[in-house]
Amino acid sequence: MERFDSKFHEKYTVLKKRKLLDEGLERKREAELKELYDAMKDWVSELKKDNAELNDKLMEKQDELEKARQEFLEDILTRDTEILRLKQLLDEKAEKNNSTASGFHCLTPEAILENSTSMSPKRKTPLSHGKEKRVQLSENAPHSSPAKESQEVSLET
Repeated sequence: MERFDSKFHEKYTVLKKRKLLDEGLERKREAELKELYDAMKDWVSELKKDNAELNDKLMEKQDELEKARQEFLEDILTRDTEILRLKQLLDEKAEKNNSTASGFHCLTPEAILENSTSMSPKRKTPLSHGKEKRVQLSENAPHSSPAKESQEVSLET
């Protein structure tokens, strides 16, 4: 029986050692897993913090973009307004020039010939060499403005 007790005792001690080793390994694994878990938690919290910072930067950039868009649209509007104003001024100037140009029609052909620059003899054509052109006006009637002419035309129709 002693022999039986000694074999039983050996098996018991072997199992006890194995159990202690397994428990030691398990504690070691648990410690490593806890360390990894803590490292992952830290990493995730850093990633969340970085994500929040990047979201803030993104919002700032979007605000800057929106502000730049608004400034660009305001600039375009300002330029369009200026272009329209300049076109109106140009139209008014052209209208004034047309009305003053129609005032020049009151000049007689003789006055136009007197005010014109004379050509040098080298530039005269063979037909105009010996003759001087004369223009006679049968009637000297002043012309009205384009606005008055359009009113007269509309009244006649």
